Amino acid sequence: MGLDSKNFKNEILNLYSKKNYKEIINKKHIFDNFNNYNDSKILKIYFVSCLKTSNFKHITDYENYILTNIKDKEIIFILIFAYIKVKNFNKVLKISNFYLNKNLENVSSDLSILKYINFKEIKIIDTNDKIEIQSFFLFSIFLRKILFFEYSVYLLKKLINFDKNNYIYLFHLGKAYQDQEKFEYAIKFLKFSLKINPDLEETINSLAVCLIEIEKYDEAEKILKEGIKKNKKNKFFYSNLGKIYNETEQFNKSIKFYNFGLDIDKNDPIINFGKAICLLKKGDIKESFKFLNYRINGYLLTNEFKSRFKSPRLTSLENIKNKKILVFFEQGLGDTIQFCRYIKILIEGGAKVFFIPQKKLSLLMKSLDNNIKIFEENDEIPSYDYYLPLFDLPFLFYNKFGSFNYEKSYLNIENKYLNIWKKKLPNNKINIAICWKSNNDRSKSFSFINFEKISKIKKINLISLQLNDSDFSKSKSDIKIQSFKNLDKNNDFLDSACIIKLVDLVITCDTSICHLSGSLNTKTWVLLRKNPDWRWYDINNDWYNNLNIFKQKKFFNWESVFDDVYNKLIKEYNL
Repeated sequence: MGLDSKNFKNEILNLYSKKNYKEIINKKHIFDNFNNYNDSKILKIYFVSCLKTSNFKHITDYENYILTNIKDKEIIFILIFAYIKVKNFNKVLKISNFYLNKNLENVSSDLSILKYINFKEIKIIDTNDKIEIQSFFLFSIFLRKILFFEYSVYLLKKLINFDKNNYIYLFHLGKAYQDQEKFEYAIKFLKFSLKINPDLEETINSLAVCLIEIEKYDEAEKILKEGIKKNKKNKFFYSNLGKIYNETEQFNKSIKFYNFGLDIDKNDPIINFGKAICLLKKGDIKESFKFLNYRINGYLLTNEFKSRFKSPRLTSLENIKNKKILVFFEQGLGDTIQFCRYIKILIEGGAKVFFIPQKKLSLLMKSLDNNIKIFEENDEIPSYDYYLPLFDLPFLFYNKFGSFNYEKSYLNIENKYLNIWKKKLPNNKINIAICWKSNNDRSKSFSFINFEKISKIKKINLISLQLNDSDFSKSKSDIKIQSFKNLDKNNDFLDSACIIKLVDLVITCDTSICHLSGSLNTKTWVLLRKNPDWRWYDINNDWYNNLNIFKQKKFFNWESVFDDVYNKLIKEYNL
């Protein structure tokens, strides 16, 4: 049966807007020909209608189609949920298990099916039915894997109520909290699990990881060493000991334990990358490069990754004249902002360059060099001779020139954008833009409360560059910080860049803001933990002329850092 897909879609959207779920269900005969239509949003609307009218069987009728064609995690979720409602726990078990390690995504993120489900209506009825219990357990793990943490935690707590000494349930509840970075809760349940079964190595390792995250290094070290006594061949124990010694600046000891891990698995990406970071901090740049190829959790090693490119990877800056080179981002926004400068070396060498930055940075990257062609990830790219991950470039540069020293200021903002923001900032004060939280690493972050003393200086106006400043906006603190709603929401980092270009000073933690400010040649003070990222060690002067570093003298102590910042402000601005 052929479908007029456009008219059908418009009809369904119209019925959905009117909440006419029954009429949508009445069109089941058309949905039954869905193979000819293939629109996940319309399929979701149909499933919502099934939920609202309790027609769960209509959902399970689509099992074969869903399992064959759909990668949307909400649709897979609703299929399993429907089987729970019709009490077919064998199907729940089978499908949950099948999708445990599959990569799923939200295909139509503008329609979330979850708001139509009261998950707490699910009852675990028969605790003597092993299939039912096992199905709920596997479903809870599936939910954690697809990041539906609230539901995963709810199910696991239900299961634990029936079986309080089940160390497997307790372990997975701890993992669910760990995945949400709720490390204190994770530690609590992982310790419960370990008390019942002290030999479960996954629990030992997860507990150690959580303790490392909240910087309880001594306790984590003790647990891992006890783990090694149980199994000397567990590479994760050595890897996490290597991380502890890295975090506490015992780099030789760290490399020693990373090497123990590599003796067990020489290709483990996390261990190789951890060793590379230690070597970078020690200043052994050239030796680190071969281990850095394991970065992004081995992403660069996978056949899936390599299959994206029809040409070889660039391994040298020699003989690139007239060559077409595709450069693409691979890590965080800060890395792209910091290392994009080296793309200009390719242009200077006579190459033609295509660059794929993160979409959020596309507009900013257009100021880098007019000869660099900027593309988005899904664009059709012209043919090229070599591909090059951006993070390779500074090291190729180092191999050729013996340092990272190149182009201290390399990004620009057009006056038409700056003029808009000039009107929003006071012109009778010392404007200082601040950022206090890193999204990727909380050990780099500090509380905005630390700016309290500075905020009371009358001549100073503090301006927030924190995109997620909920901790500040919800605070009852009397600290005065100028902030702007929807900062960078529509302007691809442009708002922050304009503010940075206009202020007198930027004070920030180690995040993308410090690199953006450095690249725009604004005076920047970056505040670092005692053991900072590798790029801030002895080689830090190679990055930016306009940047000063304030580093912790003791682990976890930001108070003395802010004392130094305050004193320097008073002296430098005659306050």
